[in-house]
Amino acid sequence: MPIYALSQNTTNAVKKSRSYYFYWGYHRNFYAPSDIHYKSEHYDFTLYDAKANDMPASLKQYFDVKNISVPQYNVRFGAEWKNNWFISIGVDHHKYRLTPTQNIQIGGYIDPSSLTYYNADSSVTSEEQYTGAFSDQDSLLYRREFMDFHHSNGMNQFRISIEKRIPLFDIPKIKTAIELYAGAGLGAIVCWTDFTFFRTRFLNNLHLSGWGMSGLYGVRFVHKNRFFVQYGFQNGFNFLTDIQLENKGSSARAQQNIHYFERGVQVGWIFGNVGSKLPITTSTN
Repeated sequence: MPIYALSQNTTNAVKKSRSYYFYWGYHRNFYAPSDIHYKSEHYDFTLYDAKANDMPASLKQYFDVKNISVPQYNVRFGAEWKNNWFISIGVDHHKYRLTPTQNIQIGGYIDPSSLTYYNADSSVTSEEQYTGAFSDQDSLLYRREFMDFHHSNGMNQFRISIEKRIPLFDIPKIKTAIELYAGAGLGAIVCWTDFTFFRTRFLNNLHLSGWGMSGLYGVRFVHKNRFFVQYGFQNGFNFLTDIQLENKGSSARAQQNIHYFERGVQVGWIFGNVGSKLPITTSTN
């Protein structure tokens, strides 16, 4: 007669559950020269190869909780998809300003009536060199008496990214692991533009101005699988097709494409189980 038997084998296997991360940090930006087209009822001109710089905060603002969002910052939350691939969402807060006092090429037209229409001090009429018709080969001295253009309250990129983590090696003595990371992102650009034209200032509200894409990469130091510090870079392009220049309701707009390079430091925390041993039971007949 046949004999049936049931046995169980219990083994330990490592099951890696999903992990999450959050980080906050600060950065500096470097901008390539760009062409900027300005258009309204009173002007239609382009500045060519306009140089720009970022606007770093003072040192004390980086450590002042009340001014935590004043410097150029990165904030991001990410969730593991599978096998060290992550999907993340967050905001990159950039600041952009045309470099003061530069010689710049200009083409287009600025109505001479702009001197009186915009000029906050009507007694000053010595800026005629900034009005009239310009060929693309003309140049002028860009200075505040003419205009000032910057996204000082933020060229904010709301970005979704896909990233890959690549473990390098562990340092057991200090319970630290070193990883590389790389990824690509895409998102909307919301600008808060500060524009001064012939001494009249327009401090606009947040405005959806375009979209951007970027690649990012860097190195991360992870302590005890939880706390981490990373040093990274981002190389991106912003396509700003609808920059608000003057008051809400005005047709005054600007357009530009910005190529930037960013480097920064962020600190963060990893949530979830990074790895656990669970008993696995198998049955055999």
